Amino acid sequence: MADYDSIRKNPNILQGKSDMFGGITVDFTAVDYKHDYEDDDFKNILEASLASYKTCGIRGVWLKIPINKSTWIPIAVKQGFQFHHCFPSYAMMTCWLPKDEPNKIPSFATTFVGVGGFVISDGKLLVVKEKYRKSDHWKLPGGMVDHKEDIRAAVKREVAEETGIETEIVSLISVRHIPDFRFECSDFYFVFLLKPLNTDINRDPTEIEDARWMDLDEYIASPIVNEANKFVAQAYKDQKLKIIPTEMFLFNRDFVLYSLETPQINKL
Repeated sequence: MADYDSIRKNPNILQGKSDMFGGITVDFTAVDYKHDYEDDDFKNILEASLASYKTCGIRGVWLKIPINKSTWIPIAVKQGFQFHHCFPSYAMMTCWLPKDEPNKIPSFATTFVGVGGFVISDGKLLVVKEKYRKSDHWKLPGGMVDHKEDIRAAVKREVAEETGIETEIVSLISVRHIPDFRFECSDFYFVFLLKPLNTDINRDPTEIEDARWMDLDEYIASPIVNEANKFVAQAYKDQKLKIIPTEMFLFNRDFVLYSLETPQINKL
């Protein structure tokens, strides 16, 4: 078991946040981090810290290095660190210390997440054409989920941005998964059944070429709708299943569990 007490008592090494797996994260981007090392000083304290971490039984070391300290990156590499992930403002690097067991540090996120809004009003489906798409195509309003964004908030945001239609969640109705989609990452696409709170379309002219309410049968029969969306529309029409969200609490945080429910959905 890692001896974090000894680390906290040593003012001459890098301090960080412990985790349940015997690791430590040193976050140089944190507003309360008080040290601003020159490159040589960083090299010396990193070497001393790694030696102390090994003695104290630390397994994985994480360094969150801000972009304005990018000169530290080659120094960390020489000490055995590798890139784990990066964002525009920082790079996260890791080093696995035990020599007698394989590296157990988990890889970074491997999946893109997108959402589509299946918005039904009086039997008509809200559909859009993107302005810069190469081929003519009717699609569901939607897009990518932002960093740290709830997928329910994302689908309502995307529908509102593209069409001006405000909505509320009814249920999840479809999940699509494509492995190795782009940049060697998989892609998840969640389609939500949404109830419109208004019906007057106000499309985003910078992104959307056309937006309209289309009869569901017309959408299913259209030659410019992809087969996956046709399948979702037909399944909704035939079965009207619901995958309902239930808010729960686990791992010290709120989250949402989606489960299947089969009763008929009331007509919107």
